[in-house]
Amino acid sequence: MIEKKEDYVVDIEKCEPHTSQVVATGFSDFHDKLDVEKYGQTARRLSSRHVALMIIGQSIGTGLFIGLATPLQTSGSLSLLLGFLWWSCLCIWPLMQCVAEMCSYLPIKGTFIHFAARWVDPALGFACSIIYIYTSLMFVCLEATAVASVASYWTDVSPAVFIVASLVLFAFFNVFGVNWYGEVEFVSSMLKVLLIVGLMFFGLISMCGGNPERNAYGFQHWKEGGLMKPYLVDGSTGKFLGLWNVLIYAAFACGGPDLLAMISGEVTHPRKVIPLAGRRAYIRIYLFYFGGIFFMNTLCASNNPTLIAASAAGKAGAAASPWVIGIKSVGVHGLDDMVNAVILTAAWSCGNGFAYGAIRCTYSASLAGYLPRFFSKCLKNGAPVYCVMLTVAVGCLAFLSVSKSTATVFNWFVNLATTGLLCAYLVIWACYFKFRKAIEAQGLSYKNDMYFHAPRFVHPMMTYYGVFFNVVVLFFNGFWIFFPGQFSVANLFTSYFAPVFMCVLYFGWKLIKKTHIRTALEADITTGKAEIDEEELLELAEDQRHPRKTGLGWKIWYAQRRAHRNGENYIFWGSPTLFHNMTADFEKGLSRQSTDVHSMLSRHTDDYNLSVARSNPSMSLAYEEGHALKKRLDARHVTMIAIGGALGTGLLIGTGSALKTAGPGAILVAYSVIGFVVYMVMCGLGEVATFVPLANGFAGYCNRYVDPALGFACGYVYLFKYLILPANQLVAGSLTVQYWVSKEKLNPGVWITIFLLIIVAVNVLGVRFFGEIEFWLSTLKVITCLGLILLLWVIALGGGPTHDRIGFRYWKNPGAFLHYTDASKDLSIPGSKGRFVAFVSVLVTAVFAFLGTELCGITFAECARPRRAIPKAIRLTFYRIVIFYVLSIFFLGMCVSPKDPLLLSASGSDASASPFVIAIKNSKIDGLDHVINACILLFVLSAANSDMYICSRTIYGLAVSGYAPKFFSKTNRMGVPYYGVGLSFLFCLLAYMTVSSGAAEVFQYFVNVVSLTGLIAWACILVIHIKFMRACKKQGIDRKRDLAYRSPFQPFGSYFALVVCVVVIFVKNFTVFLGSTFTYKSFITGYIVLPVFVIMGLAYKFIKKTSIIRSSDVDLETYKDVIDAEEEKFAADAAEKEALREAQGNPHDKEWYYNKFIGWLF
Repeated sequence: MIEKKEDYVVDIEKCEPHTSQVVATGFSDFHDKLDVEKYGQTARRLSSRHVALMIIGQSIGTGLFIGLATPLQTSGSLSLLLGFLWWSCLCIWPLMQCVAEMCSYLPIKGTFIHFAARWVDPALGFACSIIYIYTSLMFVCLEATAVASVASYWTDVSPAVFIVASLVLFAFFNVFGVNWYGEVEFVSSMLKVLLIVGLMFFGLISMCGGNPERNAYGFQHWKEGGLMKPYLVDGSTGKFLGLWNVLIYAAFACGGPDLLAMISGEVTHPRKVIPLAGRRAYIRIYLFYFGGIFFMNTLCASNNPTLIAASAAGKAGAAASPWVIGIKSVGVHGLDDMVNAVILTAAWSCGNGFAYGAIRCTYSASLAGYLPRFFSKCLKNGAPVYCVMLTVAVGCLAFLSVSKSTATVFNWFVNLATTGLLCAYLVIWACYFKFRKAIEAQGLSYKNDMYFHAPRFVHPMMTYYGVFFNVVVLFFNGFWIFFPGQFSVANLFTSYFAPVFMCVLYFGWKLIKKTHIRTALEADITTGKAEIDEEELLELAEDQRHPRKTGLGWKIWYAQRRAHRNGENYIFWGSPTLFHNMTADFEKGLSRQSTDVHSMLSRHTDDYNLSVARSNPSMSLAYEEGHALKKRLDARHVTMIAIGGALGTGLLIGTGSALKTAGPGAILVAYSVIGFVVYMVMCGLGEVATFVPLANGFAGYCNRYVDPALGFACGYVYLFKYLILPANQLVAGSLTVQYWVSKEKLNPGVWITIFLLIIVAVNVLGVRFFGEIEFWLSTLKVITCLGLILLLWVIALGGGPTHDRIGFRYWKNPGAFLHYTDASKDLSIPGSKGRFVAFVSVLVTAVFAFLGTELCGITFAECARPRRAIPKAIRLTFYRIVIFYVLSIFFLGMCVSPKDPLLLSASGSDASASPFVIAIKNSKIDGLDHVINACILLFVLSAANSDMYICSRTIYGLAVSGYAPKFFSKTNRMGVPYYGVGLSFLFCLLAYMTVSSGAAEVFQYFVNVVSLTGLIAWACILVIHIKFMRACKKQGIDRKRDLAYRSPFQPFGSYFALVVCVVVIFVKNFTVFLGSTFTYKSFITGYIVLPVFVIMGLAYKFIKKTSIIRSSDVDLETYKDVIDAEEEKFAADAAEKEALREAQGNPHDKEWYYNKFIGWLF
């Protein structure tokens, strides 16, 4: 029996409510809860189909069918597509996930308005309620104006007639209650979906030649109108402004999260429907937007004369629709009236959706005491009648279009509504941040107490990006009015009124009411939840009584029938806990399993970790409070960091110099040899790290297995490498951007500053945030590299526009192996000797391309399950080397001649120096050079981000080992060694050398220095592995039986790789000795690290009197028990989770699909 106050009693067995009204209130400190019997309340009558299509109905309106004409004309086809893609992926999607998470936990009336007051600040709740009411009302005015504009396509009747009709219909369908409203929106949204799907199919058929003119025009209109058109100013800056103009329009056109939040209080089964509707609505909306924009661009060019004339004449409705214009241009007539009719329906439907939002928001504000109480008065059917009246009254502002130009008034409402909506989004972000903090602070379990979990990478990575993107778009949405000849007071007012108005509301209420920002402990996340839990339980119980009544009931009924056929008891799994029908045997067995798990892990505590670690003095600091790292990286993070660690400019750009120096055959052999060396290095590192992953990195392994002096020297040489590399990457980033914006127009120091701030921000937000960033950046790297490989393959086989089947032409002429030449020294070495010299010289280039592969070894100390994640990451290294390097080099040698003029004249580090771009240009493929340059910039920023991470962890490892000052081991609450990040930041300032010196020359100096430090680090890793294998053999440890991972090709693989590393170290810059001139700068930068490494090691050995550790004395035990206990805990957690899923029948949910199709990769 569950009892709810005095008016709501639920007997689970009989499932009979004894009274009617339920108040799922959302207030804790508001003393103005209303008497429901006097004022009434809204009702829960919206099903999943209503919710999903209502969100679609609000988002798909005139913005998709008509409004796209302006951004298409001013910005171009590609800018239009990219703008909507970026806005939806970086802001709308993560915001939708956050809303679903909050509202499924507490689906109350008014949601984020009350959330702002209860969780953040009552003043913010007041400001948010008023600003959202204002925003919704502006959208109502906007859509009413749009209806009048669309109707003018048929008649010259005054627009006032259609505005009156729109407002009357808004009122009519909202007064008749939420159920009527839901059905009306469902039908009208279906018409929108049918229209956009039909138009997309028409565009596909037409572009393939299925139009009356039999013209298979394909992507001709994309090329004719221009992919990215300059806006307001010429050049690259103008193209960027054109893209930014589209982003601002996308902020207006793409909606959904706010409506999902507002209707959550009126949804049946909210804990199930809200997450489901959020996912489905997002996919449908942006499938229609992207598909619609894509096919619209194929139908109508951005420079279409009819489109330009319609815009100049201020035409409305179908006359200004790029869809209709494109349909007519291919010889199809008679569809314009039908399309205009559906557009009219879409505009009214969208306005009706915003009228609904304004009404419900006004109702909630009245409940909270922000507006007069009579606004909460509801009719018997649940319609807030006074709120409807207010909406209609303000909607009369649409009559401004009668006296002014309809287009002008429409743009005013667009500006006012867009900025208001962006302000509302910021409030939702603030609520979500406080919600997550409150969950943690108040002792709730995010894993067990939540009804819906946003994907793990959404918070904090995507949420911070979304907030940043939201703020930038808000404050620069009216950028165009500040250009010459564009300024007007009306546009300035409409573009920036909403944020100013919201600030006035917030600080005014705060001053009058003397409110304060709530702490995480003060945030009220419980009031109203118990009532909603009981209400949800009642609905679930009713579904089991009448299993065929609802969609959820059908699933329950099917599960019951299946269990009955199998002779099993039916178990219903609620969310997030079991509601009922849990058998006693299952509960007893689960309890016993949990007891066994906790008993097994009783010794696995922080005290145990610390006591074991203190047996080794060099590791005790790593487990003290304020000095410990956090184990927050999953297997997928480590795997993708290993894959993407070395994919950068060394592959995309460095291969060009190697190709013109030695030829395609030589670089293929060189990259294969160095690839095998790298694989041996990674396998050796993986074997050692899976046995005992140490927090002090390579220096710790040297100290433990070889000699403390080697650990000291190796640690500082490796640190030196990553003190230099971030600056190196920042220089490369500034050079890459100069492909678009020359240094004469903008100082490279500006780009260096921007990139530096980005990577510092990522590194101070915790290893989990870093891991998510690198996971997705590495994924983009992989996709880019695979795309380039496939493209080169197609070009080599004659699939390019020139249809030139290249094959192995360049392997024959000028040849696979070239003799060495150096134009700067007027040097040429002919014959076999010259070919060998050329081959040896490109080995160094290959080393630079692979540098960074070992960085995943630093992440092992922060990996949640190292003995499972590390072997997978190492195994994937082999496939990465074969696919991304060997195949790339192979196809590159087929597509680009070593004597190609573009290759011979290439310099710098932007797209023009990439042999991939040269291959694309030679095949007459236009436009991809900018894409490749953007990818190079992405690679460089990812590398800089990883390099700063490695630098901070390396100095941390030296500090906990006693090789560096202790303060470098201090970490914040997220486990970030912030002094290490600060040290890396200081050395990043070296990148500003490029401001006063030749950037390319400084870049080459960095490359020369960094290559040798990487080789020394590889050699040290191989020495560690060799010594580890000897120690295992000496101490009776069977590598095959006792190790979680065993390196292949041993012991000969590590010896061979070590010999190659030593040889390359000494011949790295041997070319400075060739010819008649001696380049001292190249000699110094190429070899300076080697004597420094030797001197540091010998000096430490002399001062500390250390000796090489004998194999029998190598410590193979300390800290191993801690790792064993951790692995037991991870295995037990996994087993418990698997047992729970098996009890559920292994449901085909998101986790099942991930494990089935994606998870096995990691």
